[in-house]
Amino acid sequence: MIEWLRRVADTGNVLRFLLSLILAFALWAWVTNEKNPEQTYLANNVQVEIRNMAAGLQLVTPLDVVEVRIQAPRSVVQTLDPSEIVAWVNLEDRTGPGLETERVRVDVPSGVRTARVSPDEIPVELDTVVSRTFPVKLLTPDDLPRNLEVTDSNVDVDEVTITGVQRNVERVAQVIVPVDIAGHTESFTTQVTPTAVDANNATVENITIEPASITLSVELASRGKEIPVFVQCGCSAAPGFAVLGYPQASPSTVLVDGPTDALSGIQYVYTTPIDTGDLTATTVMNDVQIDTSTLPEGVSVEPSVVSVLVQISQQTATRTFDNIPIQVLNRPANATITVSPPTALITVEGPQEDIDALTGSEISIVVDVNGLGSGSHNIRPRAILPPRIQYTDEPTPVTVTIALQPTPEPSPTQTPEP
Repeated sequence: MIEWLRRVADTGNVLRFLLSLILAFALWAWVTNEKNPEQTYLANNVQVEIRNMAAGLQLVTPLDVVEVRIQAPRSVVQTLDPSEIVAWVNLEDRTGPGLETERVRVDVPSGVRTARVSPDEIPVELDTVVSRTFPVKLLTPDDLPRNLEVTDSNVDVDEVTITGVQRNVERVAQVIVPVDIAGHTESFTTQVTPTAVDANNATVENITIEPASITLSVELASRGKEIPVFVQCGCSAAPGFAVLGYPQASPSTVLVDGPTDALSGIQYVYTTPIDTGDLTATTVMNDVQIDTSTLPEGVSVEPSVVSVLVQISQQTATRTFDNIPIQVLNRPANATITVSPPTALITVEGPQEDIDALTGSEISIVVDVNGLGSGSHNIRPRAILPPRIQYTDEPTPVTVTIALQPTPEPSPTQTPEP
């Protein structure tokens, strides 16, 4: 026995044993990695959680998201549930409000060998949680139809409690409930959500309102009736211009109110006459009076004035000119040029007054022979027209024949004899 221990304890045996152990471990690691290699998994936008926050404190703003990179065997990555990767900060040492940087920690499932989080620190701002009560203010609708009026409105609670971090609660100037009667023509009751706003009427976020929903009751009464407005108009415009369509009143309806028997016979009203005879462009006429001269006694109109849109277009005309001579531009000095046909026909259009003033001499039809050699050429003439006039169709192509004459050589100069 002693001899065996002596042989085992021999330095050479110990080294061989350790080497065998290392080789066996390396072989096991190589085989494991070949069958189940390491892989990297990246979790983006992981929301950081809060743990151990003291009562009476609350986050001022939501925490930043982080990126978590883990390494694990392929078998672990393939079955990984992203919800098992949890990033969090420990606030057990925070006892009051303030802004401090906290280290981000990560919980990962078993089998994960390494986990790295970026950023590994984030700012965490806390504030004290407070509560205040505010009266509920009802806002009268601005877009109330003219034939409806709100005779009464109320809510089932007079005040609400707002809870949140102190800085947010201190921003609240009032709690409002807009009275929205869209789609209602009779009294109604509905559930509404109160809204906390600051001094600039901007909604204050990250607070809670209790109760979150309250009951709103609105009493509606109808009056009069809505009838269309038509425009009295001769509907002529300045010479050379025309009124497009029919002038439109805005608003297009008015409210007439009065005794029921008087209203039953009123189906529409007119404006007082408008004069469009000098208009040369689309125009909005403001403060056009409603004609109340034909309304029964005791009947009122609201509103009593409207705006009128008059759309104006310029009248155009067309005219055809024939036998307009075709002129040749850039004619070579030593060339004989013929144009067939030598005249052109053109139809032009433009404002009526301009078309009426045309005599034809203001129109030029030209062909440009610059760079052309001898022979026949098929060319489309170009029309040169006065301002505000345009042609309806391009001039028809013509045949231009060019015959270049040889340039005579100069006679030799004789030298006189002495």
